[in-house]
Amino acid sequence: MRSPTKNQRGSAILSALIVAVIISAVAAKYVQTSYNDFRFNHETMMGFKALNHAESGVEYAINAYRTDDWSGWTQESNGNYSRTYYPLDRQKFRVVIDPNSNPITVFSEGLVDNPMTPEISRQIIVQLERRGLFANGLTARETIIFNGNRIAIDSYRSSLGSYDIYINRGDNGTVASVSIEDDIIAVNNGDIWGYVATGGGEPDIGPNGSILGEDSPVGTNIDPSRLSYDFYADFPPVDTPDISSAYTSYSGNVIGSPSNSSVYNLSNFDIRSRDTITVYGDVKIVVQDETDIKGELIIAPGSTLELYLKDDMNIGGTGIVNQTSDPASLQIYAVDSGVGEIKLHGSGTLFGVVYAPDSLVSLKGGGSVGAAYGAIVGQNIRLNGNYEFHYDEDVGDIGDSGVKISLWKELVSSDERIDYTSLRSSGFSDRWQ
Repeated sequence: MRSPTKNQRGSAILSALIVAVIISAVAAKYVQTSYNDFRFNHETMMGFKALNHAESGVEYAINAYRTDDWSGWTQESNGNYSRTYYPLDRQKFRVVIDPNSNPITVFSEGLVDNPMTPEISRQIIVQLERRGLFANGLTARETIIFNGNRIAIDSYRSSLGSYDIYINRGDNGTVASVSIEDDIIAVNNGDIWGYVATGGGEPDIGPNGSILGEDSPVGTNIDPSRLSYDFYADFPPVDTPDISSAYTSYSGNVIGSPSNSSVYNLSNFDIRSRDTITVYGDVKIVVQDETDIKGELIIAPGSTLELYLKDDMNIGGTGIVNQTSDPASLQIYAVDSGVGEIKLHGSGTLFGVVYAPDSLVSLKGGGSVGAAYGAIVGQNIRLNGNYEFHYDEDVGDIGDSGVKISLWKELVSSDERIDYTSLRSSGFSDRWQ
């Protein structure tokens, strides 16, 4: 018969073995769990790195497009460009861009290789829309101030005919400033049938001011959905026309000739009170000194006028009479930072666009209610008196101020992901065109 001491010792050993087995199992499970957590966290971190590389590829592609510098890129037979970058050891991103499509399409893939895991890849597809100089009604680097008892902003489309409050009126009269300062846009008591956008600052809206649109709630004056604080715009320089063979003067009261194109390089451009000058054909005028219109400048039907200013401009009197009623047919550009002010104070109705990102642009109503149709870009913009401004949405494509992102999508599922090698040779599918 075994002694109780031996039985107790055997039980203790057995219990110790069981405990050891349990501890070993728990420890193994803990180690396995810890390793899985470590691997998961590591893969997650590598995934973030791959995504960051893919985003860098998009930025490189946008910069190449905007600067039209394809140095180091490979032009494929289908017209696309491709390139692979190696920012760090065992890490890379590769990019394909179709700069000729509309919208412009960019594919970028970031890849991170690591001995612990398979190669990690993140893919992005981006689409870019070309942005014109006049994508908004009123755009400023700094301030936009409404001074007056009745200032109204809205939009229309000249391609549909004349502005009509019932049949040709839109709610896209956007007023925008890139500034981050508060009160940089002073709506005061103006009425905006559209949007207000800033780079971060709050607009100053008076007790009788309004920012509304077709879908705004009834009974409110300020629709929060029509306010944004992340506005950004480029203000690229505008090239002056070639004046090597330009006319240096004009005779009589006519500039240009019907159905012909002509370029003028004038030391100054003055139209005295009661004088009338008529523009025929497609005319471009570069003015070296001040432009002062106290009389009447007429743009004949079927004609266009582009004014390139290197000094201040003052329009009074009847002003510029655009008989085409098409804002695109009158384009005014400040091509020198020395253009301090452009005054549009004529008593007539203005149909045109103004691009002067380094200048003060001021508009003032005539005897009753002044009106302008088109778009304006300035460093500072002032609307004074009783004034109506109707943004022509059809001028939004004039000029080139870069691109805006219309689609940014990470390709996650196997159905979405793209093979880089195939993409280089075959190009983007209809799905991304």
